[in-house]
Amino acid sequence: PNTFTGGTQWYITNAAGAVVLQQAKQASQNNVVLSIPVNHLPVGTYYITFMNDAMGNVTETFIKK
Repeated sequence: PNTFTGGTQWYITNAAGAVVLQQAKQASQNNVVLSIPVNHLPVGTYYITFMNDAMGNVTETFIKK
């Protein structure tokens, strides 16, 4: 898993590139723990991108079954 410090923004896009979820989260004690409910998303391939000043942008792929 990736570790981010400071504030982190994230967004999830679907395979068509449309943003389906997004949020900004301020870190406490130099880390961010996210629980992102995706049970309402349709089956498919998604991309989650995390953005912050320290790490830049990191994108991961996940498949909702």
